[in-house]
Amino acid sequence: MNDSGYQEIISWDTLEYYHEPKSSNWFWAVGLISFSAAAAAVILMNFLFAIFAILAGFTVMLYGARAPRPIRCAVTDEGVLIQKKFYPFSQIDSFCVRENIFPPSLILKSQRIFLPYISIPLGETNLKLLKENLSKYLPEKRVEIGVIDAISHHLGI
Repeated sequence: MNDSGYQEIISWDTLEYYHEPKSSNWFWAVGLISFSAAAAAVILMNFLFAIFAILAGFTVMLYGARAPRPIRCAVTDEGVLIQKKFYPFSQIDSFCVRENIFPPSLILKSQRIFLPYISIPLGETNLKLLKENLSKYLPEKRVEIGVIDAISHHLGI
């Protein structure tokens, strides 16, 4: 039993997301794109969007430079624990272990309307053991990667 009171079945340590080091060209490209969008917005007299474009570009650069934090994940007898956030099995519809991507990830389909998919990097986890234990509580359903996810992964975001 851990400090949260749940009986851990399987646990692992991982990084909160896969971090690909960004080159200076990546930062220049983000800056150029956000500056171009802001310039176009000013020409079209849309000053609010110009401010948004600059802030969005700055935020993407900050996020791209930030190193991921280590997190602790666990499958318990009542749900999935990610750091201190608990997702009970009653609020999760299904799971999918994506082995064919790097890094391998556990995808949980929750019942939330906004952002229903929860992606958890698996690190060095025993995938077979993870699947066996999750299958006791949830159905396994294949999840296809979305267009936005594919573009984000390709761009290293």
